Amino acid sequence: LHRVDRRQRQMCIRDRVESIKKFYEGAEIFITGGSGFIGKVLIEKLLRSCPRIKKIYLLMRPKKDKTSVQRIQELTGSLVRVLFVYQQIVFFYRNRFTVI
Repeated sequence: LHRVDRRQRQMCIRDRVESIKKFYEGAEIFITGGSGFIGKVLIEKLLRSCPRIKKIYLLMRPKKDKTSVQRIQELTGSLVRVLFVYQQIVFFYRNRFTVI
């Protein structure tokens, strides 16, 4: 009985993950606060789990003598370091970021 429940839960989780992937497939997403801790985690998770996202828009303001463009370059650089296993994916997605 316990094994059946465990398998059912695993199937349910897989179904949810697939529905999330379908939801974001071809989507354009707007994110504020993407340079903060939670924002970076969110972006990393989206890039890793939902590879068919069309574009991610980030609202990024200048801060501490850095332009928005410099900050987005730092963000994508830190994503590459965090996702060293997924460097190919992050490199592929670099062109999908637009600074607003």
